[in-house]
Amino acid sequence: MVKFLTKKIMVRSALNQIRDICLASKSWNKCFGIGANKTGTSTLDYVMKNILRLRTNQVDIVGESAIQATKGNYSPFAKQMDLVDFHQDLPLSTGNFYVAADALFPGSKFILTTRRQEDWVRSFISFYSCSILTIIRDDWEYNHSRGRYPSFCASWINFHYSCALAVLKSNISTKSALAMNDGQLIELIQADRDFTNALCALFQTRNCEIKHYFSRRPNDFIEVDWEGTTSLKPLLEFLEIPDIFQTYNIPKINSSDKDDSKEEILSPNFFSSEFIKMLKTGNLK
Repeated sequence: MVKFLTKKIMVRSALNQIRDICLASKSWNKCFGIGANKTGTSTLDYVMKNILRLRTNQVDIVGESAIQATKGNYSPFAKQMDLVDFHQDLPLSTGNFYVAADALFPGSKFILTTRRQEDWVRSFISFYSCSILTIIRDDWEYNHSRGRYPSFCASWINFHYSCALAVLKSNISTKSALAMNDGQLIELIQADRDFTNALCALFQTRNCEIKHYFSRRPNDFIEVDWEGTTSLKPLLEFLEIPDIFQTYNIPKINSSDKDDSKEEILSPNFFSSEFIKMLKTGNLK
């Protein structure tokens, strides 16, 4: 137990020093994760926050700016970002807000997390099922206290995925939706190929637009698919951070994971032998 705690303390100490290295090494302004929700954005957040120790405040940024951004008010986002180094999730994960972020914070880095669209749409519908039920039933009080903030999520989903939801509503009437229980309706939604195809089309179109927007700026943009990634090295090189980690299997983090369970994933084996040597000699630069 003592040996384990000693290693854990060493890891935490190293991570705090990594934060200083990252901040001292970076020549860029801010870093933004612009992949759609349910594409591994929580894994990216874990890497940036818990491993690279960059400053981030997802809760406040989402709460203050997600809905305001849909109204064209970008001031809350800019104000919150002045206090941190990195953000992913709303409002960056939907629409073309990455263009506004690019204008507000020139010289920044953009990371597009992606995954197979079949896997994405299945995960998206499952995770936001309560919000989709709220929209399809047109009853915004029905699920107000259930699920993951369904009224808030339903608001931005209804705004950004309105075309796909229109397809769903044409197949399932509000009257039919109200007559079904939650389980029945969710099964029907998941089986609606017109709806899933419409969601996938929006997902694919947005990713293509993002890649085209940054096509002449390779130093500002990187695409990451965690399913095909086993090393942090490409990300570190993109962020111009010294290669201080060994190649390892990047932990897959779900947004529902507890913060304390995320901490347990940390291991001294993350670090390169060169970094460990520098740490032991106190010559960490």
